Amino acid sequence: MRKNVNFRPKLIKAKDSEDVTSFPLTLEQRVLDYAAKKADEVKVNMRKVFELELAQLFNDTRFDIDISQCNHSVIRSWFKESPRIFIESPLFVPEEDFAYLALDYKSAHKTADLCLGGQFNSLNPSSDEDVELPAELSSTENRICCRLLQRQIQGMQNLLFKERSTLLGEVQKYEELPDPLNYLAFKVRFILENEVISWFLWLPITFFSDKTKTISHKKSNAEHLSMDAWPQFAVQGKIEMAKKKVTLKQLKECMNGKLLPIELNEPALFKLGNKNIFKGQVVEQDTGLAFQITELTNKETSSINYE
Repeated sequence: MRKNVNFRPKLIKAKDSEDVTSFPLTLEQRVLDYAAKKADEVKVNMRKVFELELAQLFNDTRFDIDISQCNHSVIRSWFKESPRIFIESPLFVPEEDFAYLALDYKSAHKTADLCLGGQFNSLNPSSDEDVELPAELSSTENRICCRLLQRQIQGMQNLLFKERSTLLGEVQKYEELPDPLNYLAFKVRFILENEVISWFLWLPITFFSDKTKTISHKKSNAEHLSMDAWPQFAVQGKIEMAKKKVTLKQLKECMNGKLLPIELNEPALFKLGNKNIFKGQVVEQDTGLAFQITELTNKETSSINYE
């Protein structure tokens, strides 16, 4: 007796969700997941590269670097709290794209202080938290923050691709975060003896996955495929030359070396998947066999120009 069982979706409690393995459903999500795992594998080297690059920017400053991947929703909430500095830098390796950096104005001013004088400028160091810094950057501070982004990207390019090809960034008006399916977001913590400066960094997933070549993440209008280009596409068809019913006895005899006589189909069929496309005949050509089309299988396919 057959019994039908109806399965109902089961909700997972939040406390149990960490024990469940998630599986990305779309191609974009799978590529992003792959890139995130590769980024974790190189995180130690990534930290060393950042330390080396930033040591050239902050002379005579002792510091450590901590890097962690971030959730885009967390960064979006951070942007809503107060004005932030958002920097965009063009890059050309491994392909033409952009990298981004964001930090608050307080961190930007302190970064410039370290770069220029090796210490923080404050009228009252003991109450530094109460000092209200201007929500704007001087041209020098602007250039230092852009150099901060360029240094990190060039270091990553040299680590992963043995090339350095990134232009100096520019401060942009913040409108929206980089596409979370095409960029990995990192929080970088610049750890000093008595201070921590942090910023967010976005790297294209092409830094960590060559599979992204199958995905176009550039904003463009949808393009329709021209049917004039169809001969360039390869298809895998099959030619059904013969069919024969055999008994188990005949099959056993064949396994022992006995020959099984067959007759070629007339006509032979050319198939794509399970659909008959052409009818034809098998002919001899030179020292082998060839398939010659004699007719199309239906009027629908006969309306296509195959030339």
